[in-house]
Amino acid sequence: MKLLRFTKKVWSVLAIGLIMTMTASTSFAATRPVSIGVNANWEHFLARSANLGWVRIDFGWNATEPQQDVWDFSYADGRVDEAEQNGLQILAILHYVPAWASGSGCMNVPPLTTTDWEDFVRQLAIRYSGRIAAYEIWNEPDTSGTCSAGGIGWGRNVEEPPLYTDFVHVAAQQIRSYSPGSLVVGPAYKTYNDGSGSQADNRKRRFFQQMSAANYPDGPGPSFLDVTSYHNNAGSTEPSKNMGLTLNTNNLWYLSSYLFSKVGAPVWVTEYGWRSNAVTNNGQREKECNETKIYTGLLEAAYTGLGNYNIDHSFIYVQKEACCSSSIFNGDFSPKPVVTQYLQKLAFPAVQQPAYSADYPNCNGTSLLQPEVRLTEARAGWKEQGLQDPGRGLPAGFAAFDAESSDRSVYMSYKRSDGAIVSVGTRPAEADDVQFISDSAAEWNHGGTHVSISQLVGPDPGKGWARALAASVDTDFAKACVEDRLVANDEAVRGLGFRTPAAPKGFVALENRLDLTRMSSGCGAAQAATPKHFDFVWSFIGSSGEIVRAGIYRYGDGFQGEVLNPASLHWGGAHGTRYWVAADPKEKMTPALEDALYAVARSMDPSFAREPRTRDSRAQ
Repeated sequence: MKLLRFTKKVWSVLAIGLIMTMTASTSFAATRPVSIGVNANWEHFLARSANLGWVRIDFGWNATEPQQDVWDFSYADGRVDEAEQNGLQILAILHYVPAWASGSGCMNVPPLTTTDWEDFVRQLAIRYSGRIAAYEIWNEPDTSGTCSAGGIGWGRNVEEPPLYTDFVHVAAQQIRSYSPGSLVVGPAYKTYNDGSGSQADNRKRRFFQQMSAANYPDGPGPSFLDVTSYHNNAGSTEPSKNMGLTLNTNNLWYLSSYLFSKVGAPVWVTEYGWRSNAVTNNGQREKECNETKIYTGLLEAAYTGLGNYNIDHSFIYVQKEACCSSSIFNGDFSPKPVVTQYLQKLAFPAVQQPAYSADYPNCNGTSLLQPEVRLTEARAGWKEQGLQDPGRGLPAGFAAFDAESSDRSVYMSYKRSDGAIVSVGTRPAEADDVQFISDSAAEWNHGGTHVSISQLVGPDPGKGWARALAASVDTDFAKACVEDRLVANDEAVRGLGFRTPAAPKGFVALENRLDLTRMSSGCGAAQAATPKHFDFVWSFIGSSGEIVRAGIYRYGDGFQGEVLNPASLHWGGAHGTRYWVAADPKEKMTPALEDALYAVARSMDPSFAREPRTRDSRAQ
């Protein structure tokens, strides 16, 4: 664990150095045009009226194959036909696992074999060959594995085979065989990290490390991904340039650090945008216009470092939804200013050429000017919302350097001399807001206001700083009901009634990653005493360098079946608990390594009485 944290810290320092170097020495960053699309499952005539040339559409496995080998293409056919009738190209998101495949009611739980997934992708590739331009594999797999009826996230441990890279590999084989020319896109990482070990930051690292290490008979893991994709949605009133920096530090940093062979490949931002109820309709137009120009690599290139990546597609979130003020059309189909005063000024299909704000079409932005005026207005905004100035609760050395505010929203950035940046923002609260606290991030509701704290870039400003800052900003924070994301230890694991795994013969402990989530005391004593979900992973290394990993986790109502593969074991326990033991994907299986897997399984769970498949043949 210490090694991993040290490594990440070293990379963070290098990344900051890279950004500083670019700021100092890069006068002419690489630039390129950016094609603009929108997230829209239907009503594609609206996208066409906005001159957008692409739509990102959900293609749910659950709707296409509601029962195993029973196919229903009615939804998919309608979406493809409608997009084509409006002259739009399609980015199809492949996710939403059917209950029969996941073994649960959670649409984000991938199956424990890739066989049925392979069949699903093959059916789509054959049926829509030449009609779907690109397929995006999963949606925000770096999101917490908590059971999701909405299909977002990777609903089981990221070390438990088959891995995300295995699903990409299988999908790419089918797409390239039956729909040549269609692109394979992924992993659609979410916008922010939450700073806890088993959540987004660790998952982003591990997915890319696993892909980089994978070698299949038909090629290395990275070769099966044509485009890397990320999300860049604003949480509040963040300036457009800060969202550009966030894209780099919260996502592209992982690409350059852990999947370097794909740094020069196309990058697609498959979700970005601002809530108009936080920044006003005109503010939404200004920010989304500026942000698209930032993606070209010219505007604010020294600040964001995005000129060093090949960003060539962006998809606004979202077209028209009754639930979301992020939409660019109102519920009555009327367009917002981002459509009438920006997108419709671009020729169909909309492409943003590299341009500064002053160039046509003009974003009419003032957010990059008059920092002292913005800081003064933002400081007044805290008091108006019944909150305290965040500057009082930050660790020593941080000073305010950027801010934006509107009617009911405030956003401020604070910087330290070593390059660390912390942001604090507010916006109107919404019914589905995530509320959590970890050692380096927090989000919660204060009455009708949603407050968020996050670290944009730089070394950790100190364990627990987010907790102290949250209590300083909101004196009622202790009463808030939030998910409390904690780093545990072996003693805490045993305190929950579990056995920690023992190193098998010839192995020694390599690392562990133990994280659990409790509801805070503001939710009531009974809730706070019981973990909502947990994710415990232990790793062991053998004398020849072979790696064995073991885990215990619970994400809501997860898969409870038993699957015993040659290189991995999966079985269920009580109350939704899941056990697994697996060899590293690169390892060649031997009888000794198989024995090691079963020894670890029995040490974790004495009721695990199964024997290796090859036991009988070896005894003869």
